[in-house]
Amino acid sequence: INMCVLLDMYEERGEARGIHEINTLNLRLLDDNRLEDMQRAMVDTDYQKELMKEYGIGKSARHFESGSAGQYGSYCF
Repeated sequence: INMCVLLDMYEERGEARGIHEINTLNLRLLDDNRLEDMQRAMVDTDYQKELMKEYGIGKSARHFESGSAGQYGSYCF
């Protein structure tokens, strides 16, 4: 297995985790009847991060922010 394949796998895993975290946040906001907060979080990523912190979602450390792993794709042929 080469480094490019590992980076692709890591990026996919991070993307899946991110999707799960956003879905978890949306479900929590729905449960709490915070529809306006949910709408704002959809367009304001800083606010989304605040809400995720408030609900304790996504506390695990990440090595790559969303999309930053793609910078290594240019080295993989």
